Amino acid sequence: MKMHKLISVLLVLILSLSMLAACGGNNEAATNTKKPAPAAPGKEPAKADATPEDLITGKITFNSIRTDFVDKFEKLAADFTAKYPNAEVEIVTVKEMDNVMKVKLASNDGPDVILFNDTSIPLNSQFPDFLLPLDDMGYNGKVYFEENNTFDGKVYGLSEGGYVAGIVYNKKTFADAGITAPPTKLDELMGAFETLKSKGITPIALNFKTQWPLSYWNTNKIHEAGGDVQYREKWLETDTPFTTDSPFGKVNTLLRDIVAKGYAEKDLVNGDWEPSRTDVATGKTAMFYLGNFAVPIVAEFGAKPEDVGFIPFPVDNSGKGATSMNMDRAYGVNKNTKHPETAKAFIKFMLEDSGYNDIAGMIPTVKDLPSGIPQFAEFFDMEPTIYYTVSNSDALTTALNKGQIKDLAIMQEVILAKDDATVQAVYDKYNKIWASARK
Repeated sequence: MKMHKLISVLLVLILSLSMLAACGGNNEAATNTKKPAPAAPGKEPAKADATPEDLITGKITFNSIRTDFVDKFEKLAADFTAKYPNAEVEIVTVKEMDNVMKVKLASNDGPDVILFNDTSIPLNSQFPDFLLPLDDMGYNGKVYFEENNTFDGKVYGLSEGGYVAGIVYNKKTFADAGITAPPTKLDELMGAFETLKSKGITPIALNFKTQWPLSYWNTNKIHEAGGDVQYREKWLETDTPFTTDSPFGKVNTLLRDIVAKGYAEKDLVNGDWEPSRTDVATGKTAMFYLGNFAVPIVAEFGAKPEDVGFIPFPVDNSGKGATSMNMDRAYGVNKNTKHPETAKAFIKFMLEDSGYNDIAGMIPTVKDLPSGIPQFAEFFDMEPTIYYTVSNSDALTTALNKGQIKDLAIMQEVILAKDDATVQAVYDKYNKIWASARK
């Protein structure tokens, strides 16, 4: 009985194959009538004429510290979806983002695209714990600060943009005070300070209370170190890095002189970044020493764009200024994202297509991309010495964190010290802390 059934099945199979062969003479007809395979659950069926943009799908998230850019980010998100119709990005601004991001990453709750720095991810060796490599994006060798975001031969981050340190000043305020040309020597800068002060204008905003603006004086420290951008690595070899004749000490002495002569804000300890933007834009204050990002900000707060100048800091009397080029935070892709290709597409969009560099006043990370900000041409036409900064070694970062050594906080203590003896006491205190921390 079983044999009979088997023979019957074989006969039916042979008959079916014969009929299929008879119909196979018209392959085109067979193709046209074949139903497409159903799409995988949760995915749209691929279009026959799908473009690379169509293949970028899903919703991703991104956090930024620029709380002043909410409206701009809404447009950027819309522009991203216009370019990638099957994708969406939710951009959330967070005021204390770096510390918040550190907590989010520790709890595996970070966004798909992570904007990080050495606060949120302190050590390069931690990159693989949180991020996916980005070597397949085609940027290797084509961007600034690649080495800052590399670990074990792999690139894990791409800087959102670059900053050079320089003096952002109100040209009209200079002209009204009788200053006909921007200073190119340190003595000329101090002379301009005195002229501006005599006219009732605050020469320079240090933004002491806000603290982070003091970081731009690092250019001067590098210059005092003979151009060694890694001068702080030498701290690992000594118990006494904080002295008056060190690069750190010499710049603090200059700052103390500026304050003592009344060239900074009268209410120094309450000097704040936010009101200083309006003060420079209106001419109440003549300048601040910041990054190029401040150029469009001064215009946004009321100055005519053509009245905003940007020059290298005259670090000495040679007539040649200097600047340090620094990366801001870096874009990375969360290793836990469900949409890695969409996250990478968003990073590429931000770097190349969004116009974000000009919006934020940054130098493009991709070396071949031009800037649309004319003041940058003015700045580089003055041919400053450029110091390209690099990340601290893990050993230095570990020692600094162990001792809770904060350069800017030490600078603040020194600036406020009542006399030279007090300055030395500050240095002695931190040298003792450092000596223990570096062991």
